[in-house]
Amino acid sequence: RAQPGRGEPGAAAPAAASARFTAARLRADGLEQVTAEMIASSPPWLGRELAKSWRSQWPHLPAALDEASEYHAPSADDLERIVVPVGIAAAVDDAVHPLEVARTWSERLPHAGLVTVSLDEIGADPAVLGYAGLRALDSVLPTT
Repeated sequence: RAQPGRGEPGAAAPAAASARFTAARLRADGLEQVTAEMIASSPPWLGRELAKSWRSQWPHLPAALDEASEYHAPSADDLERIVVPVGIAAAVDDAVHPLEVARTWSERLPHAGLVTVSLDEIGADPAVLGYAGLRALDSVLPTT
């Protein structure tokens, strides 16, 4: 049966497709042009963070993106066997890391909580993502 993120490496995952596309563009057009286009199409905070990250990884960035695009997500069966509590934080408006995947994982994991945030919230305070993960985890921990 088909599973989210399973099958061929990175087959249908938006993040995998984005990584493959970006790696090809970097090889064809170079770091500066692709970075400028990414900045123009991203929220300002995300553009700044990605530009800094991309420049620090150059010239190895295309190879790293190729490797990331081959990632296999756990199958539903894999998720169902995880017995430790899991906190999941997800952005409601992140097209590259879809909320639907986070929802599926939180449904398949036996002891998982899900808390959502927006990309604007993360941009205003990156710690929001960590706090959301902790709130999600706290929601499934036994109370004493």
